[in-house]
Amino acid sequence: MSYPPESSIGQEVPIQGNYLDWNQNAQRKSQRHPTQLIRILNSISTLIPTGTKLDSQSAANPPWQDTFAELADLSISGEDRDLVVKKHLTHIRQLIDQNHPIFYTDGSKLESNVNSQAKASLGAGIYWIFGKVTSSESHFLGHTQEIMDAEIYAISQALERITDAKTRKKHFWVFTDSQSAIQNLQKDQMETEVYRDMRQNLEEIKVQGRKVHIHWISSHTFIPGNELADMAAKKRARNADPEIINSARTSISRSFIKRDIAKIAREEWTQYWKTTNQGQQYSKFQTSLELKMKSKELKQADRLTFTTFTQIKLGHGYFKSYLVRLPAYENNLCHICKVKQTPEHILMSCKQYRAEQKTLRNTVLKSKTGPGPGSGPGSNNELSLKRLLCTREGIKATLAFLKETRIATRKWMVGEVNEEMEWGSIDREV
Repeated sequence: MSYPPESSIGQEVPIQGNYLDWNQNAQRKSQRHPTQLIRILNSISTLIPTGTKLDSQSAANPPWQDTFAELADLSISGEDRDLVVKKHLTHIRQLIDQNHPIFYTDGSKLESNVNSQAKASLGAGIYWIFGKVTSSESHFLGHTQEIMDAEIYAISQALERITDAKTRKKHFWVFTDSQSAIQNLQKDQMETEVYRDMRQNLEEIKVQGRKVHIHWISSHTFIPGNELADMAAKKRARNADPEIINSARTSISRSFIKRDIAKIAREEWTQYWKTTNQGQQYSKFQTSLELKMKSKELKQADRLTFTTFTQIKLGHGYFKSYLVRLPAYENNLCHICKVKQTPEHILMSCKQYRAEQKTLRNTVLKSKTGPGPGSGPGSNNELSLKRLLCTREGIKATLAFLKETRIATRKWMVGEVNEEMEWGSIDREV
C-alpha cells in the first residue's frame, strides 16, 4: 500500500481528519518510541569527543601490491613457552653481537580518572637496541582505542624508526608479545590509517633493500626488552598529563565502537528483561545476559540436542509445563510421577530416567565447578538447574544426557502422549 493512499484510478485520496503523511508519521513514531538502533546511535554520540574521526580506510589493496606477509617476515612460534623464551634469549645475544637493530613493542590499557569519570587509557611503548645504544619511547593514544590498536600502533612506530635508521644493516627485528597483532597483519585486511602508514613504510624499507622480521615472544617471562617496552607503554597510559591528552590521536577505532555497541545493547536488554514478564524461567539461573555463545560443547552439539538444550533453558519446549497452554493438553503432569512435568523434573527427578540421572549427577558432582556466584544456597555437593545449564561441566553432561534420552523433543513428546493414553485406558479398565 502506498502512502498517501491512491484511488483505484491512480488519483490521490484526500487526506481526512488527522491522517499524517507517511514519512511524517514515521518520524513522530520514532521520536515517541525510538528503535534500539537509534538509541545506540544517540548513546555513542555522547561517547565520542568533538572532532574525533573514525580510524578507517578502505581495506581493498590493488592485486599488484605485495601482501603484508611479503613485505615483512611475520612469525608466531608454536613451540613450548619455555622453549620459545630460551631460544629467544640465545637469538638476542647473537643479534646484539652482530649489531643488528632490535625493537620490542607493547601496548597497555589501564583504567584512569578523567574529569571525575573512569575511562580506559591506552599507551604504546617501544624499546630498541642499536649496538651499544638503547632507548625507549612512550605514546598516549587517548581513550577511544582498544588494546589491539595500541599493539599495532607500537609496531608502526618501530617501523617509522627503521625507515629513518642510518645504518648499513639490512635486517631489523621487531618483537611483540601480541599474537593477535601478528595474526591481524597476516590477514592483510585491516582498515586503519595506521595500517596504511605501516604498509607505506614497509614498501620504502623494501626499496632500501632491507628486511623487517616481526616475531612473537611470550609475555610475562622476564625477557628484559619486553619488560622495558611494557613499562614504557604503562608509563604513558598511567601518567598522561593534560597537554599530552590534548595532543593525542583524535581518532576512534572501529573495534572501540563495536565494543561499546555490544555494551549498550547488553544494558538495554538487561533493563528490558528486568521490567518484563518474559524469560522468567531463564532468569532463575542466568542472572546476566550473554550475547555470545561461549560454550565449546554447545557449538559442537548436533542441531537437535542444541535445540532441546536451548528450549529447556528458556522454558519453552516439548514438556507439559509449557504445552499445557495448548488445547490438546489437559494437564501439565508427568504421567508416571504425577507431578508437574517441568525441565527440572525431567532432568533431575523423573523416575523413568533414574539410571541416566545417576550418571548425570555423578559426572557433574565430581567436577570442581560450583554453582557460581548469585546462585543462592548450594555447594559442590548439590545439583541444580543453574549448575547443569550454566557451568562447563554441567553443560557437557546435560548435552550427553539429552543426546542419550532424547527427552523434550517432538518425537519424545508424541511417545509420552501415546504412553499416557495407554496408562489411562489401563486405569479405566481397573
